[in-house]
Amino acid sequence: MPHCINFFSFIHRNPLKSMAAFFLAFFLCAAGNTCTAQVSQKRQDFIDYALTLRGIPYKYAGFSKNGLDCSGMVAYAAKYGIRENLPRSASGMWDKCKHLKEEDREPGDLIFFAVKNTKGVLHISHVGIYLGMYRGEGALNGKRLFLHAASAGRETGVIISPIDDKYWSKRFFGYGRFLPSTGESEMETEAKAAAEDARDEPPPEDKTTPEDLEAEDADLTDAERAARRVKKAIERTRKAASLMDREIDGQAVRSKFEEDTK
Repeated sequence: MPHCINFFSFIHRNPLKSMAAFFLAFFLCAAGNTCTAQVSQKRQDFIDYALTLRGIPYKYAGFSKNGLDCSGMVAYAAKYGIRENLPRSASGMWDKCKHLKEEDREPGDLIFFAVKNTKGVLHISHVGIYLGMYRGEGALNGKRLFLHAASAGRETGVIISPIDDKYWSKRFFGYGRFLPSTGESEMETEAKAAAEDARDEPPPEDKTTPEDLEAEDADLTDAERAARRVKKAIERTRKAASLMDREIDGQAVRSKFEEDTK
């Protein structure tokens, strides 16, 4: 029976290596030390890249590997890990995201925290990347974790923390999503594949002969014959348009290839 990897020792030994193998064991671990990984490739890539930032020091308004703040870390991972642009503030990210119920969260979503300002109004003060539940050895077994850039506390910089930590649990605000859910990504991939398959299939050949048409027309009224002719004309027009679309697409591909090879 497969066991979850002790990811803290794994990260410590391999701080800059891809985390893909680890997260296949880490995400959504089930009871009994069995693990399942059900996240989209884009979410996996986002988290893999974000984990390579672990250990970078905290720097207010930082947006480089010399220093990152909380929103800077998330935006940096999104930009350079998966080519997605996010606002450069935690509140801006919250506004951009789809807001989630706790039961709908999944690894790769964002987790937000808030504090009250001097007027007693809550405002978003911190953001991190939700990682999922850890199953393994030690005190963190069974805890849900997030990656973030901390400015104060026992550890600072880009670190991994449990969501139920006393400090963070008191300030938890909500979850936000800027990437499609894993289910939506799978449906989109399947739909694109089906569309490509359908596009590659030539229109069915009309094998109706004049004799067939005469036989079909024999028992029709004049109005029914006219309607049949209109229907056939529409079908021919659609087939011609489909062939024209294919030719236009082919020309576009050829033009693009010619530009790229100049």
